[in-house]
Amino acid sequence: MSTTFPPRAPLPHRRRGAVPQLTAAAATAVPSHAAAGPAGRAVPAVPTVSARAAVPVPVSAPTTVRVDRITVLALLLVAALTGGMLVAGRPGEEALLAALVFLVAVHGAVFCLRAVTVTGFLAGAAGAALVLTGPVSLVVALVVAGALALVCGVAPAWRRVEVWQSGRTALAGAGPSQAGRLWRADRVGAAFLVLSFPPAMAAFGEFFIAWSTSR
Repeated sequence: MSTTFPPRAPLPHRRRGAVPQLTAAAATAVPSHAAAGPAGRAVPAVPTVSARAAVPVPVSAPTTVRVDRITVLALLLVAALTGGMLVAGRPGEEALLAALVFLVAVHGAVFCLRAVTVTGFLAGAAGAALVLTGPVSLVVALVVAGALALVCGVAPAWRRVEVWQSGRTALAGAGPSQAGRLWRADRVGAAFLVLSFPPAMAAFGEFFIAWSTSR
């Protein structure tokens, strides 16, 4: 018993090195990720602006503030102020009070308007000296610290520093932040902690010493 197979169709002849020809359906087919160009050619799709990764733009550094010069100038002014008051016959306690208030005002202004954290600690130290000398209570010192912290909440210098730090963080590959906003509660809270910590610790130390000696 023999089996008869149907004749096989001859394969198309192709020369060596020839490029295979596409059919009409395959030639006009366009991939899903490409756009159809002229004559049925596939043109790679160009990503839109929203699909592109946002490239962080470097931000210029804020203006440098020489704290040493500010401190020396403040001390010279304090020396002139106290010396003038002593020459005029004012008591030494009043001259000391005026000198400490002047230091709080100068360093507090630099802290709020120029965003220099070191001057905030110096203003807090002067406030602690006012609390220890007696003419200013802790409540008054905390109220002054709160007022200066509110000024820091809307000061343009602090926004510029935050934008600069956010730009450096974005260049490092971190996520987005809320820098540059007109008002930030965390900025106010941090400024209040810097300004109020020295007076609070001074008042607590004075209270603890008085309590331990009275037992």
